[in-house]
Amino acid sequence: MDHAPDVERPLGERSLSRVVPECPTGMGFRRTVGRHRILARMTHTPAAGRPLRIGMVGSGFMAQQHSAAYQLLRNVLGDAVPEVELVRIAGGRNVHRVGPRYGWSQTSDDWQSVTEADDIDVVDIVTPNDSHGYLVASAAAAGKQIVCEKPLAPDLATAEQMGRDVAAAGVRAAVCFVYRTWPAIQVARSMIEAGRLGTIHGYRGCFLHDHFADPAEPGGLRLDPAKAGSGVIGDIGSHALDLARHLVGDVATIATRTRSLISGGVDDEAELQLEFAQGATGHIWLSWLASGTPMDVGFHVMGDRGALKFTWSRSSELSFYDATAPAAERGFRTIQLGPAHAPARPYLPIAGAGLSYQAAFVPLLGAFLSDDPIYPSLADGVTISRYLDAALASAADGSRSHGTS
Repeated sequence: MDHAPDVERPLGERSLSRVVPECPTGMGFRRTVGRHRILARMTHTPAAGRPLRIGMVGSGFMAQQHSAAYQLLRNVLGDAVPEVELVRIAGGRNVHRVGPRYGWSQTSDDWQSVTEADDIDVVDIVTPNDSHGYLVASAAAAGKQIVCEKPLAPDLATAEQMGRDVAAAGVRAAVCFVYRTWPAIQVARSMIEAGRLGTIHGYRGCFLHDHFADPAEPGGLRLDPAKAGSGVIGDIGSHALDLARHLVGDVATIATRTRSLISGGVDDEAELQLEFAQGATGHIWLSWLASGTPMDVGFHVMGDRGALKFTWSRSSELSFYDATAPAAERGFRTIQLGPAHAPARPYLPIAGAGLSYQAAFVPLLGAFLSDDPIYPSLADGVTISRYLDAALASAADGSRSHGTS
């Protein structure tokens, strides 16, 4: 979901039956809806010498971060990514102001002018959670590559249908679990895979905000369970669960305790107890009432040979503990990420320089557009939706542990 309090819904919402007509399995179809032709089961890739043409649905805060990241792609990654053209952005009342500011050639209040347009190769969906399903279905049926914000949907059934729509269309699709593509997380995962931590037995993670600790802060769609599906569990817990899975492995069971202190309708704070399929246990703390912490994403991974810590407040650093060192020399030491680390090299030309919020979206978009397998796929998003479903079921069931399969 877009994190802006003033999220704009795409205008002109139409029924899905009109956007994606039924057709025989395995057969393509061509249909005109207004002036936009739908050509199903064709993956849009740029012709030789032509930029990859981007379209976006959504014009709120997160859409603006995505737009800025597209502008940075070639500056940061050079020829490692294709050239892009920001063709058209569709959104709400502010789209005609946002579009020119971020270099979009055209603006629209009709989302079908993006999802079904012949001059768009990639559709980036940055809208409220309850609109993701029909937008993905429309873009997939038109053969577009897709980038979709998280969580995929307010409920598991819709997320699973999105997965089926993308698989049936045979298109590439990513979900915006942006944190797993950051240089620090890539380096952490490579150290874990190389055995530097040994057998992982414990994980502790957090995702904290303090914006709703201010009673004057407008809640917007994130406090509406009908549109968001949940509170912190879906909004920021989806990121935290993806990080846990990315670093340690699949989660088998989740037990959840939540509190609703300000919203009345959704979870404002949550604690998740995890059991991983490989045997480790974990804990994740989620809150948007964390006074004094404007934003932090962090983790502590523990194994029998070492441990790693990370906090977004020091985004270009990892803390590493080597349990195999002589006892008199043990202790956490700081790894300053920089040119010596391949994942960090394009982003941190000077060790320890830090990573801006807008630049933090470049690794994910760059990986997807260049087909680097590190990007989180829409299938990963469906898996995390199963985790969210288990977490919410546990909270409703007196914090009893619930399986994720």
